[in-house]
Amino acid sequence: MANRNILAEYDAAYTGRLVKRIRKHMDLTVEQLAFMVGCSRNHMYSIERGAVKPSLETVMNLAKALDISVDELLYPNAGNFESQKISDGEQLKKRIMMVLDMYDTSDQK
Repeated sequence: MANRNILAEYDAAYTGRLVKRIRKHMDLTVEQLAFMVGCSRNHMYSIERGAVKPSLETVMNLAKALDISVDELLYPNAGNFESQKISDGEQLKKRIMMVLDMYDTSDQK
């Protein structure tokens, strides 16, 4: 069976718009999200602009950081972020900050 790239046929512009919308909803900066995902700020900007196809690892890290499924992140009809409500925005923000605090920025490349 041939190995095929599961990201070959997805809409990078859709993914970028969704990432940016959720990031802003979570009150995160590009730098904070990039740190959570494990990529550079410039790469995150490129993802949000739809200029690049992120690696599968980056997609999985993005989905985890944004608390959505990989399917929702890649495919427009998989979920509806607009209809989802975060019951306690402050609790979510504390959880994100706790994760960020777990990492020492001196370990960054």
